[in-house]
Amino acid sequence: MEKYTDLKNSEHLKLLFKITAKINKKEIKTILDAGSGKTSLSILLRLFPESKIDAITYYNDLRKINSIKENIFSSRYNLEEKNLCKDKINKQYDLVLAHLLLGEAEKWNHSFKELLLKLTQIKTTYLSIFDIKEDPVINYQYLEKIVSEKFILVKKEEMIKNKQEQYPDFLAKTYVAYLFKRKLVTIHSQRNKSGLKYNKKSKSTC
Repeated sequence: MEKYTDLKNSEHLKLLFKITAKINKKEIKTILDAGSGKTSLSILLRLFPESKIDAITYYNDLRKINSIKENIFSSRYNLEEKNLCKDKINKQYDLVLAHLLLGEAEKWNHSFKELLLKLTQIKTTYLSIFDIKEDPVINYQYLEKIVSEKFILVKKEEMIKNKQEQYPDFLAKTYVAYLFKRKLVTIHSQRNKSGLKYNKKSKSTC
């Protein structure tokens, strides 16, 4: 029997539920929880009951690692430690979630732009990003521009927090969440080695 964090009144759950409403949940079999924590992992286990989840934290992020181990009991997730910018992620996923990840880029000696680019390079059908609108580390105009080069925006939602939260350099008032779907790339009228023309439609994988 699975056990995970109680999400009864979670704003995070409500917003991610709205964002992923257009996805056929039964089609989501493999998920990458990038920068995983007990909240994001609990939400994914609840929203996608037929999925297997790779929960990736940064190396020695003991706060998140211990919290997951102490609060979540399920055979459907695999907890791994990786450097999300430097380590290769070769696996193909149906969904990648970056929950409150991009704002922590500098904490792990990355830039926001570097970490965002890495997310877009992971092989996945869907990419969901959830973060805080007021976070000065995140340039949302740049985010939408870069991600839209490889993905189509399916849905964007904002939610006013029930309780504002003070961080060292900003006041968090609003959550913002995106769902993107990878574009299909169409290659027209290429020639094969025999010189014959053919049309090919393939799915972009990077």
